[in-house]
This record gives sequence, C-alpha cells and structure tokens, in this order.
Amino acid sequence: MSYEQNYKKEDLDLPKVRQKKRDCATSMDRNHMIFNKQNRIKHVFEAKGIPFEEIDLCQDQEAREIMREKAGIPDLLPPAIFNDDKYCGDFQQFEDSVEDNTLKVFLKME
Repeated sequence: MSYEQNYKKEDLDLPKVRQKKRDCATSMDRNHMIFNKQNRIKHVFEAKGIPFEEIDLCQDQEAREIMREKAGIPDLLPPAIFNDDKYCGDFQQFEDSVEDNTLKVFLKME
C-alpha cells in the first residue's frame, strides 16, 4: 500500500502520531553521501529506540514540496527531520545534536 493510500492529501506529509520522528529521504542512491546520511539517521533512531517513518521523496514529488513548505526552505534537500509537523533540522544539525548529547532537544521531545 502506498503512502498516499494511507493518508488524505492534507495529511500526506504529517500523519498525526505523537512523538513520531520523520526522516524525509530518497530511495535513489545516486548520491552516495545522501544515502549514507539517511542510513546514519536511521541507525541512530533504531539504536535509541526512537520510532520514525521514512518518506521516500523520489517516489512522491508532492511530499517533497510539502516537506519544503513545512520547513520553510524552498530548496531543502533530503534528509530532513520532522517531529510531527515541526521541522527539527537537517543532517548536520542532527549530527551536532548526537555529538552534543542533545538529540531529544533537537527532536523537540523535551
């Protein structure tokens, strides 16, 4: 079942699940650096037991535009991280929060 079949258009990018983190990503691994960043985010979330949903932006151009609109950054590239409808930041901000042990603050969990 596709992502669009699970949610109405207005909820496409932000299903209403409490404390669910989002990793807006792409299944295309043409850019190996983006692929590695996506895997790093998933690895950290899994290791820390943080539930998340990965949204494949290569397969859904509308979700890519919604991601950019919600973040307020017209040229935002994946991966981008959200907590429900709140933009948390990009990969570098994510990495900084992991290194500084402030991941929960970054993810707007505190």
